[in-house]
Amino acid sequence: MKRMILGTDHSVSPQHLDRYLAAFVYRANRRWIEGNLFDRLVLAAVNAKPLTLNDLTTGAG
Repeated sequence: MKRMILGTDHSVSPQHLDRYLAAFVYRANRRWIEGNLFDRLVLAAVNAKPLTLNDLTTGAG
């Protein structure tokens, strides 16, 4: 994380440290999981419960 911050940001504010950590986690996850992203998307689409018009319009589901 320290190397990523030094390579990306000019300075780090302790006030926003949680945001820097969130950005690091996001980038790390994309780097390590991107290879099987399509497979995960297809699996999620196949296993998803169908939504009705009522679900879409009322936010139920």
